[in-house]
Amino acid sequence: MSELAVSSAAVDISALRLKAEEFVRAAKSPATLRAYRSDWADFASWCQAHELCPLPAEPASVALYITDLASSRAAGTITRRLTSITKAHQAAGFEPHR
Repeated sequence: MSELAVSSAAVDISALRLKAEEFVRAAKSPATLRAYRSDWADFASWCQAHELCPLPAEPASVALYITDLASSRAAGTITRRLTSITKAHQAAGFEPHR
């Protein structure tokens, strides 16, 4: 990865953290807050490990993430992760892809 890409990634991660905090504050229950925080951290980490941008995430990136989870996570967990990703994008002002 080039020096510019690394610098840009550091800025993106900082902005991402701020956006994630915004959507977390919008959740209602403490359990939901913890779940959203954990889910978002997992997705952002997965994206970073695969050199993909988590926010805004490309639909293909989300599909790859979900495919990766499918062998080890329950359907309900995957649904919640998708919800967490959607909430993060909404909080950041990004419209969902249709």
